[in-house]
Amino acid sequence: MKRITMRPSSAAWQPHIFSIIKSLLESFTYLRLGAGTKERVQRKTVAQIRLQLESTIEDIKSRSVVHLQLKIRAAPDAKALWMLRSDIHQLLSRHFNQSEASHRINSLLPCFVGWIPERQLIRI
Repeated sequence: MKRITMRPSSAAWQPHIFSIIKSLLESFTYLRLGAGTKERVQRKTVAQIRLQLESTIEDIKSRSVVHLQLKIRAAPDAKALWMLRSDIHQLLSRHFNQSEASHRINSLLPCFVGWIPERQLIRI
């Protein structure tokens, strides 16, 4: 006697397969962003990024800091703030050393997650 098995149609499996693929892609994205969990990575607001940049240079007292603070406050968006990192690094290098400057600039990277393409979020 021949045994007959019923196979579900491929259409029935498609939603399940797509949900698995979506879940795997989301997990991979969270791990790449450094979250390590399935919690959504919260994108910081431009105001929060501004505060973080200003706190990076708050312990320096000079005229160039005041000028840089004005540039930070006048930046219209996160991309403009991202471009100010080189000015901040230069200022920090002059007042401390390059190692300290790099450390402080690298600590700003999480602020720009979601604003700047991931391939540009590299450490100095």
